[in-house]
Amino acid sequence: MQLYVKPYPFQKFADVPYSSERKRKDGSKNYGYFDLKANPNQIKKIPEIKEIPELAELIERINKQSELTTFGCDEGIDPIPNTPYVQIWTVINLHFDIMKKNESEEEYFKLIGDFLYYSSMDDERNTVIEFITSPTNYHNELNFNEGEFSHGWSLLCKVVGIGENNIEARGQWQHGMDKLTNFLT
Repeated sequence: MQLYVKPYPFQKFADVPYSSERKRKDGSKNYGYFDLKANPNQIKKIPEIKEIPELAELIERINKQSELTTFGCDEGIDPIPNTPYVQIWTVINLHFDIMKKNESEEEYFKLIGDFLYYSSMDDERNTVIEFITSPTNYHNELNFNEGEFSHGWSLLCKVVGIGENNIEARGQWQHGMDKLTNFLT
C-alpha cells in the first residue's frame, strides 16, 4: 500500500456545512451537505454512493461508530494516461465531532500517524491512500456555543485502486477501503 500525506497546496477553505448552490470545479452543481450524525437516513440522498455500496458502508460506519463526521464524498474511474492501467478512486471529507479538535492540524496528523502504524505491514502495491489536510470554515449551523471558533481544519481521504482493468483496479480499491473503514471505525 502506498500512503501519502499532503498539505493543502491547491485548496481554498472548505465550508461546513455547505449549500447545494455551491458549484464544483467542473461547473456542475453540488448536492449539498447532509448531517449524517443527526440524520443517518439522509445517506440515501447522496447520489455519489448509489452505485458504490462500499463507500456507503464507510460513510455510514464513520458517522455511527467514530469520533469523526463525514461532510463530502466523490468517486470516479479514470484511465492512467500513457499506460495500460485504470484507476478507481473515492474521496471522503472528514472532521472531528468535537469542534475543539478541528482547531489544529496536529489532531489530524496524530490520526494519520496512527493509520501509518496500522498499515505499516501492508504490501499491496497498487492501492494508494492519500490524506490531505484542508483549512476549513465551520459555520454556525453546526450549533457552536458562544465564542467557539469558526476556522479550523478537516481531512480529505482519497482511496485509489490501480489495475490493468476495472476488476483488478476495483480489487485494489476495495483493499484500501477495507483498511480505511476498519481503522476509522
